[in-house]
Amino acid sequence: MYFVSFQTLCVAVSVLTLTAISIERWYAICHPLRFHSTVGRARLTIVLIWAVSACAALPEFIFSEEVKWRPNTILFSSCYPALMNPDHMVLFQCVLMVAFYFLPISLMAFTYTHIAIVLMNGHIPGEPRTFLLNYYIIIIIVSNVNFTKNVIRHV
Repeated sequence: MYFVSFQTLCVAVSVLTLTAISIERWYAICHPLRFHSTVGRARLTIVLIWAVSACAALPEFIFSEEVKWRPNTILFSSCYPALMNPDHMVLFQCVLMVAFYFLPISLMAFTYTHIAIVLMNGHIPGEPRTFLLNYYIIIIIVSNVNFTKNVIRHV
């Protein structure tokens, strides 16, 4: 009955996990001296991701209701936040879209673009700069640009 809130929970966990990974990579590559990865930090990040995701899915869990489209059967029934005011539901969905789509994609685009710029302009200590590294950086930039263009086109 509560599949809608479970779907929101899973999507939020996935998006926030990918965002946390991009931030960790950004710190490790762009600020290596300030980066201190520990087991405690990883555990705290995981707990925060699940807590924020659970809070985001909570309104749908509370207001969800099974709606039967035909009486005396469960074949044509659906579960959605029917108890929520339609105006509030639209506002809630817009907040979810901004919080779990636009902000994370913007943050990931910034982090990976900045990583590409640092790797292209900088020099990794102890590593020779090779053609393969430049090729990898160009692929990252092109894929970020193409992905962003496709997302904007479909919105």
